[in-house]
Formats: sequence, C-alpha cells, structure tokens
Amino acid sequence: MGILLDNGRILLSEDFIIDKIIDREEEKKKIEEWINKKIGLIYIYGSSGTGKTHVIKKILENYKDKTVLYLNCSATNTFYKIMVNCLEKLKELKFIEKFHEKGLSGSELFSMLREAIEKNSVYFILVVDEINRLKLEDIDNLMYIGLDAINNYKNGWVFIIAISNDVMLDTKFSEAVKSRLSIKIHFPRYNVQQILDILEEYAKLSLIENSYTREDLFKIAEYVGNLTGDIRLAKRLLLSIAEKSDSRLDISKMAEAITENEKFMWEREIRKLSIELRLTLLAVIEANRFYEKKRETFVTANLKRFIFSSRIEPNLKNIYKHYCLICEEYGFNPKSEITFRNSIDELDRQMLIRKEVKGLGRGKGVTSLVYLRGYADVLEPIIRKSIEEVI
Repeated sequence: MGILLDNGRILLSEDFIIDKIIDREEEKKKIEEWINKKIGLIYIYGSSGTGKTHVIKKILENYKDKTVLYLNCSATNTFYKIMVNCLEKLKELKFIEKFHEKGLSGSELFSMLREAIEKNSVYFILVVDEINRLKLEDIDNLMYIGLDAINNYKNGWVFIIAISNDVMLDTKFSEAVKSRLSIKIHFPRYNVQQILDILEEYAKLSLIENSYTREDLFKIAEYVGNLTGDIRLAKRLLLSIAEKSDSRLDISKMAEAITENEKFMWEREIRKLSIELRLTLLAVIEANRFYEKKRETFVTANLKRFIFSSRIEPNLKNIYKHYCLICEEYGFNPKSEITFRNSIDELDRQMLIRKEVKGLGRGKGVTSLVYLRGYADVLEPIIRKSIEEVI
C-alpha cells in the first residue's frame, strides 16, 4: 500500500519548494530591502541546504515585471558562459536582435550586455547560484558587474545576487572586491527544531494522514541537525524511509536510508565531473590510501610526538604519479602537471577534496597536501564505474 501520496515523491524532491518560508523570514526581509534600494550586489552565503535558493526563488516571484535570470554554476561554470546566458535572455525578450559570441572575451560580452541594458533601460536581476564552483578570477569579474552598477549606469540597472555554499569563499576574493563588498547575508545551518518544523510541512503534503508521528520526524531532524543542518538531506531521508514503509513511517529503516543517500549524493556529484576530474579524484583516493598505509608503518617504539614528514603525506608530486598510473590503466594520455594542478584546484573549489599548504621546515619551503573529504571505500567504486561507462 505505502504511505506516500500520489505526488509525494515530487513534493519531497530537491526541485520542489513549499510556498511557506520557515525560519528564514529575517533573511528574506533583508534581501528584499536591498533589492529595492538598488545596491547592485548582494552576496549570500551558507552551507548547502540552508534555504538560500528557496528564499531567493520565492522573492523573485515578486519581480516578474523585471528581467530576471537564474543560473547555477554547476552547469554555467565560467564567467564567459554567464555572459552568454545573459545576452541570450535579452535576445529572448527582444532587447537585442542577435549577437555573435565566438571570438569574444567575457569582458567584451559584458560590454555588449551593459550597452543593451542602458539602451533599453532594462532592470536586470541576475542570480548566480553556487559561485563557489567558479574560478576566483571569474568570481571577481562577476562581482565587478554588480559593484560597477552602483554608480555608473545612466539608464537601466543590473543587480547581482551571488550565492555560495562555501562559507569561507569571501576570504579568497580580491582585495578590490573585498573593500567594496558591503552587503553580505549569512544563512546559518538549520538546527534540529527548525528542520523538524520544515519536515512537518513537507510530511503534511506528501504522506498519508496519521501515517507518521512528530516523534518519527524528530529522529530524522535530530540526525540531520547534528550532522549538517541540510534540509535537502532531511527530505531525501524522509522520502527514502517512506518508500520502504507499509502503513506507517518505519523509522527503523533510517540507517539503510542514510547509507543509500550517501551513495546517491556521491554518484550525483561524480557524474557532474569531466572525465579528467574523475581521473584526478581517483588519483587522490589511491594516493591517500597508499600514504595512510605508509603512515601506519612510520611509528617507532620511542616516538612520543607527531612528526610531520612530506614522505608520508599525499603531496601533489606524489599524487601526480598515481594519476599517471590511473590514466595508463584506463587508456588515457595523462595531462601535463600544470593541467593536473588546475584539476586539483577545481576539485578543491567543488569541496570534493581539501588542499592544505604545509611548511617543510626552516629554509625548506612549502608543499601542498591533498586529502579526501569523503570515504574512499564509498567513492572509489562509484568513480571507477563512471569512468568505465565513458570508455
């Protein structure tokens, strides 16, 4: 029989958002105030699943008389692509007839955009989500558009809403952007009570009445609230448990749902990556595993304190050797070490790995170490399968 209503799976999907905004009224009010003041740029940040996109999409419903464009950097991952999308939007609305982007730089496309906005007195609201997926240079270029609009537009307006899942991203901005970026709005992690409140709203819409209790939902909220505070994770767990339940929500299925969700999340993230990034991530996994075993043997009977040594840590030079072996294994020609380092930076931006710079000691310089953020035993088979599907 099951406890999901006919449209329950849709309502618990990541793409569906309820009309009601819960525990984010203050952030919504601030954003609306700044949009109406025509500031030019708002930077919104907070970890994944804290309601940033939900709030923005509900706010944008009140600006249907303006030119609004929402982009996500998981697909639109360069400043150049963002500019092309903006011009396509103006073309769609007949503000420009046609344009040829081939051979033009991102800055040249921006000049075309600005000219069209001023010529047609367009009020353009551009929302760029997950800007943490962009290169820092592209982020600075994007921020400049909003900062430039504050004083320099005679007719029309461009308003940038930049959203980041990396709470530390603003510390990496250029000094020019940092000094002028005044409007920053933080979305803190949801706590257990807030997650419970939101889950109750979704449960009312998606599950059969009396098929669950508040105590059932609290167990999901408690797990997620103490882990990540990600409401999307809470929704996925609720859906997974509901799919496994007969007449009542069987909360004993939560452990199974957690395992399935972790695998699902990683599969989705891996499939977004290019084949080059998959090979690089697999090299990080292999190198971390290799050096973990090496560290285990680096213990002597008289060792009384931890001693850092680049010989037992996964540095870039050693990971590149693993990368070359993996490319040979799958029949790919390895890229240059410079390209490989760029891939490492990209994986770090996407928060799939963690790169650290360590000093080697006085007068010995520094080295970059790279660690995995997920579990190797979960990630490796997913990456290998995704590579094999491509070849």
